[in-house]
Amino acid sequence: MVHAVMQSWDAKFRFRDKRSRNVSKKLSLENFRSFKSNQISFQQELTILVGENNSGKSNAIDAIRLLTPPL
Repeated sequence: MVHAVMQSWDAKFRFRDKRSRNVSKKLSLENFRSFKSNQISFQQELTILVGENNSGKSNAIDAIRLLTPPL
């Protein structure tokens, strides 16, 4: 079974067109593609995913895309 959860900061981030969006704080993944059981913490301002080829960066991005509404 795949399990993914995102927690958000209380603060809202404002886009230039005045829409507000939640800013995610943490991504918890279980049995999602290359992740057995992992947590990815996000900084409030900017988070950069860095790793070698085939380390799961794209899988983490795919999980975020599946859990968030389109812009």
